[in-house]
Amino acid sequence: MARASEADAIHRREHPEPSPLAGVEYAASRREFDLFRLADSPTDDVIRRFLERYVDPAERVRARSALTMDDFYTLLTFASRCALSGVRAREGTMVRLGLAALSMIDSARVDWRDATLAAALLSYAAGRAEIDSLALFAAEAATSEPTMARILGRFDREPVVNLMPWGHREISTEGGVVLASDDGRPYVPTRDLFSISMEFVELLESDVWRVSDVKVGAAVPAVWLQRSKTRAAVSALRRLRACTQVSAKLLETASPDAPSQMLLVFLAEALNAKDARTLAESAGPDKRVESFFVGFGLNAAELCAIVVSRSFVQGVESYENSNSLERFRSGMAAILSKHIRE
Repeated sequence: MARASEADAIHRREHPEPSPLAGVEYAASRREFDLFRLADSPTDDVIRRFLERYVDPAERVRARSALTMDDFYTLLTFASRCALSGVRAREGTMVRLGLAALSMIDSARVDWRDATLAAALLSYAAGRAEIDSLALFAAEAATSEPTMARILGRFDREPVVNLMPWGHREISTEGGVVLASDDGRPYVPTRDLFSISMEFVELLESDVWRVSDVKVGAAVPAVWLQRSKTRAAVSALRRLRACTQVSAKLLETASPDAPSQMLLVFLAEALNAKDARTLAESAGPDKRVESFFVGFGLNAAELCAIVVSRSFVQGVESYENSNSLERFRSGMAAILSKHIRE
């Protein structure tokens, strides 16, 4: 990223013309970066009109030169959102728009891995829409700068049919398909862990936390199980059927130290109720010593939720303490109990 920033600074000095996307951006506060859910965004329409203005190859070159690194990341976000929309609709219009956005990017001024991931998501969406991805990717590669053309050309030869190597998984929900992050661990739940996790998301976001990611195929790090360090807890971890991870950031309005705060919720389906209870009882810090985090666990049948929070900046106190974090317990317990009864 540092190299891309330096390249962008040099380019902007040599090409100071105003950007045609100046002031156009997505916002985390509006949930526009999320692929585990899809929020409507007026920014999509602005970018769509921008792409329609620059169909001519020569015009694209001039527009690409005027764009900034921030603009390119806005286009990458648009492309990823197009991939999710394309998977949902099972048709190619959004895939074509996403590829047009990628063709506008100067790959020297972004992290090439970010561009490759966006292209992979669009390749997967093209396959789900059953359109001719080879012709589609080739057409946009022809109007791209050389490195981006090679990135797009890769997916002519290697269409993506499985998102797991790309750190994602398609999940069907009542609200539509989503593209959840995937850590690649075993994920064979017998209950709808993702939907339960999304209820946890709603609970957290009714408070001072904003969820940035919901991950499937996750693991519960043993470091969060310090309340009672037992071999039974370690064995229970090894036998998990599946686990999700909800990651949240503190709202900036809640504290001047908000950027240093984190909250995680792990929702695990254990092999049996005994394992779930063991994990819940082990979750949290060792009360006999000073700890770097606060947390607790709770269980219902074979489901176990583990909640932890901390500051990850040395010298900055955690926003949550062992008492304040307890305000989430009853709500989470009600969610778990509801799903056990269903």
